[in-house]
Parts: sequence; structure tokens; C-alpha cells
Amino acid sequence: MTIEKEVNDLLKEMKRAMPGVNKYEAQSMEIEHGNPESKEDTFESINHEVGKASGVYIYHNKDKVYYVGKAKLGASSGLADRMKCHYKESVFNEEDYQDGRKGIAGDKWRGDYPAYFRDHLEAGSLIVTWVQIDGDYDSGEFRRKAVEAALTDQLKPEFVNFDKNRKEKRKHAKKTKN
Repeated sequence: MTIEKEVNDLLKEMKRAMPGVNKYEAQSMEIEHGNPESKEDTFESINHEVGKASGVYIYHNKDKVYYVGKAKLGASSGLADRMKCHYKESVFNEEDYQDGRKGIAGDKWRGDYPAYFRDHLEAGSLIVTWVQIDGDYDSGEFRRKAVEAALTDQLKPEFVNFDKNRKEKRKHAKKTKN
């Protein structure tokens, strides 16, 4: 069974608990991670395919799910922007930064988030499957969180929680200072 079909099946099951969820349908595209030369083409493809939608996305290949994430409502944090952020992270080279920055390119915690796509995946194509879930902040965000949680539970991604990792790094840093 493909990830896209699995996502659509889950959405059909969820419609009983959340009216309106059944109107969503998964879409997929391939993104070549780890290749800085393809940056402009990759960004153009993402913008064309996804646009400014908000929703839930899944990074995977044919055999393995790597990450399930949610893109909030808003022009600067939609699905396309989240996908581009993960792409940038896969080609991020910390040697290019004099300030010692590590982790995700643009990471405001400067290294608290791991550079998962760069450090754990070999360069190559990944499939991104997404479900556009719009709506005002209250109803749309509730649906996005519910779908993200259900997909995370069902698909068991390899990397689950950026925030948990960030908190563990801060906790460890405090212990080593004392």
C-alpha cells in the first residue's frame, strides 16, 4: 500500500470523528534532497505544486516514513515554506557560517534542532505527501493537529519530535555548565 493511499484511508476513517475531514485528499511529489545545484528548480516545483496551502506533510520513500509535520495557517509558514525549509536543511553546510551555526538553516535556536535531513539521509529523492487542511486558526489548526497526530501514530516515522530533542539538548547543556 502506498503512503498516499494509507493517508487517504485514514482521512476517510477520521470523518466520523471530525466532520469535514473527508474532503481532504493527499497529493505527492518527489524532492531531490542534498543537491544544492537543484535549489531553484526545487523551490519552483514546490511553489507550483503546493502554493500557500496549510496542512500536514509526510517525508518518506517507498519503504520508510521519515517525518510527519504540520504547517500552520499563514503565508510565511505554509506547506511550501515548511518543505523548502527541510530542503534547505538538507543542503546546509555549517562550514559556510562564521558564527558556528549548526542544525537547520535559519534555526533560531542555533543548533538546538538537529539537521535531520542532512545528517540522517543520503542525498537523493524523497517523496513528500501532503494534505491541504485550510480553515480559520481554531478549526483548521485543530484538524491539522488531529491529522498530524493520527498519521504519526499510524505511520510511525523514524524522526518524531524536534521539540523533544531541543529540550533534551538544553537540559544537557545546563547540567554540563554546573
